[in-house]
Amino acid sequence: MTMEKLRNFIKEQNDFKSSDLKSEFVGEENLEVKGVNVILLHDGINEIKQAHNQVVYAVFDQTPFYAEKGGQINDRGTIQWTGGNGIIIDVQPTSDGINIHEIEIQGELKVGDKVDANVDKIKRLLTMKNHTATHLTTAAAYEVLGPSLDHTTSFNDEHGMRKDFAYHRAVTQQELTKIQNLTLKSIRDAIPREIHFTTPDEAINKYHALSFDGDKFDEDTLVRIIRFGNFSCELCAGTHVLNTKDLEDYVITNLESKGNGRFRIKALTSYETVRNHYDNLLDEQNKKLGSLIAKYNGMKNENCNKNIDHVINEIQLIEHNRENIHLFQTQLDELAELIRVLEKEAAKKNEANILQEIKDVKPQLNADGINEIKFEKDNLNITVLRSIGEEFKKNYADLIVILKSQSEEGNFIYVTISESLKGKASAVEILRNQKDIVAKGGGNELAAQGKYEVIK
Repeated sequence: MTMEKLRNFIKEQNDFKSSDLKSEFVGEENLEVKGVNVILLHDGINEIKQAHNQVVYAVFDQTPFYAEKGGQINDRGTIQWTGGNGIIIDVQPTSDGINIHEIEIQGELKVGDKVDANVDKIKRLLTMKNHTATHLTTAAAYEVLGPSLDHTTSFNDEHGMRKDFAYHRAVTQQELTKIQNLTLKSIRDAIPREIHFTTPDEAINKYHALSFDGDKFDEDTLVRIIRFGNFSCELCAGTHVLNTKDLEDYVITNLESKGNGRFRIKALTSYETVRNHYDNLLDEQNKKLGSLIAKYNGMKNENCNKNIDHVINEIQLIEHNRENIHLFQTQLDELAELIRVLEKEAAKKNEANILQEIKDVKPQLNADGINEIKFEKDNLNITVLRSIGEEFKKNYADLIVILKSQSEEGNFIYVTISESLKGKASAVEILRNQKDIVAKGGGNELAAQGKYEVIK
């Protein structure tokens, strides 16, 4: 039985005997609760009275374990009782607010047993930090992008947070940096958390709370709002840190376009997590810079470029730290593009030189009495080999061309034949039947290409 079917089962139980099945979430502040009662057990097929060494679904009269909802991941943790122990795998809510716990138990657990429940404190704390970060990011995004921003969904767990939103245009890097800096400022401002229970009307008109996902409430319904001073206020049932300073640090790691004007921000919190992110990013940038410089140095003797020399010098003058990481990346991207253009120009020059060199290459008759040219030269890519093949076919009629090149990128082979030889020879068969090499590739009767290994 799926969790959804189990939710329906519990709803049916409540509809039939609503006073018998009540469960209270007490995990806002209490992450360890002793002596909670097991009031329902289910094995996924039937309601049961006891379970032994198995995965079971349980409802407690009180629970510190948060069920997944409102974009916040469920808690995990453990339970212990006189007859055994269990690991909380998943916690999901019913529409009536009852938390269903999926538990892998060791020992025997019975309805009516009392268990001690312990939430994984580290997972909960990190999740709370990231949930609060979602609220702060939302507030900062509204301030930077304006009221036309439309929040869609969010998700936060112990690993980070993501926030999806709709906007009428692409968000610039400058705007993203402003959102990050505003969020960081709210953390440094050490704003205490407030929790208020109020009417929907008062939540919107008095507290100016944001409401998402098409929330609709009856006028007499009490709603819960999470407020951080005048910076952020939202309707929310999730768990949050006591003060914005508890987030410690914050970084936006990615802005992704999801299409149709929808975007996703991903971010991290906590000193260690953010530091590791920046350390990895700085290390990747240094490796990329080293790789680009090495590539340029390998071409420099014949293809010196003052613009590239200048950009390399500019990059090396930048103090490489988190404050300058976007500037460093911009310069790195510029360097990569300059080197790409230089490589393209060098390839054209090299191709022109090769085409000049092959003018002295003449065809020889093969065993079948057909004109054939075999040509081999190191460090040519497949594009250049195709150009050489076409050049040979322009100069000689009724021709088979077999070209090979060994390079760091691999050993390439290209075979092509004149149109007049169609039906008499096949380029792809010639490629596959080469002596002294094992060639793998594809093509057709007129042209084939691939890579090869030399038979030793």
